[in-house]
Amino acid sequence: MVGLVAICTALSSLFDWAARRNPIVKVNWIFAMDHRDFDYIVIGSSRAYNTVDIPTVDHATKLEGVNLGLNGAAFPEIALVLERFLEHNTTREVALEVDPFGLDRNYLRDRLHAYLYVPYIDEPIVEDALNEYFGMQAEAWHYIPMYKYAEWNGRIGLRSVLELISHPAPEFDAFGSRLSASHMSDSAVRAVRDTTYHIDRSRVLGFERVLDIAKLHDVRVTMFVAPEFGPAIRAAHGRDQTIALYRAIARKRGIPFFTFDDPAIANDPANFSDAEHLNSTGAKKFSAELGAALADAWKGDSAARRSP
Repeated sequence: MVGLVAICTALSSLFDWAARRNPIVKVNWIFAMDHRDFDYIVIGSSRAYNTVDIPTVDHATKLEGVNLGLNGAAFPEIALVLERFLEHNTTREVALEVDPFGLDRNYLRDRLHAYLYVPYIDEPIVEDALNEYFGMQAEAWHYIPMYKYAEWNGRIGLRSVLELISHPAPEFDAFGSRLSASHMSDSAVRAVRDTTYHIDRSRVLGFERVLDIAKLHDVRVTMFVAPEFGPAIRAAHGRDQTIALYRAIARKRGIPFFTFDDPAIANDPANFSDAEHLNSTGAKKFSAELGAALADAWKGDSAARRSP
């Protein structure tokens, strides 16, 4: 029995080591940053990850930034990543992408993707977040050797070891963005249907927690909504109410808030990979607009601007 426990403990340590170093996992790339200093960061869900081209924004703002957006990230996950990043790094500005469906737990169902963070459960920030959302299950992940890897064996553990050995290229670029070369198909354009977004109180609290974390670290937030395919916007019920709530919270907190409903981008399917995400062509067009808006919003913040 003692021998089995020793083997499980050793394997768990090996899998922790490999899972933290898997090169294709963007959370690892973010968590590996230490004592880095950026003028700004972009953070949010896949609509930040896939739609913001950092070099284009850098050029417009004359600043240096990084994209911390993650696929499928709801506000509780964004809060964890932001808090962990600011614990180890510095920035002066946060460009926070907010989704029209971001307050509806029926869309981004996972409060956070636990398998990405359990290898870091020995860190207090991560442990606190996992305990808050998963309770005793998180305690088991922490203290029972191999328990987390038995539960997530299809995603982490041995798979992490194999991917560390094969070292596949990550899907994101050197700035943390993933710009897609795909285009909406005609069938995808025709498939746009009515949808309804709801507002869930717990997601509102998660959103405000992101803002609180930035305030605690004396970092200024600017909020924005990335473009959506025009027909999808017109078919979305409840979207206006969600945007209005974002705007009201931004106004109350003195946060700049930008929406980008540019018909030249939104109504052309050639700019999109799907109804919610711009492709590389659309992302570069949008990032020029975003960069111009951020440059204007940040122009009074001399501390954020690097010397030429």
